Amino acid sequence: MSSLGRAAVLFRVGANALTRGSQKTITRKASGGPHIEPQYRQYPIITKNQKVQSEILSGVMWFWILWNCWHHPDDVMGHFEWPDASKWTNEELGIPADDEE
Repeated sequence: MSSLGRAAVLFRVGANALTRGSQKTITRKASGGPHIEPQYRQYPIITKNQKVQSEILSGVMWFWILWNCWHHPDDVMGHFEWPDASKWTNEELGIPADDEE
């Protein structure tokens, strides 16, 4: 009998939803604060705070890159001995002999 009761409740809820028709749609704001409306094919609106934060972040990034290039050059150039180019022969460099034409 309880399954008939549940079916009746579901039938009543569905019938009420169909008979009410379209109701006013409620638009909810996420936090109630200011929202920036989307703009089609326009640059985004950037606040002064966002500009300052981006300048600070990019300054820290370049400081990190240049600091590590100065103090850890092997990370960029590799961990091996540089070859002495004065010890290479002409044959190794692909230079033909002087008597060849």
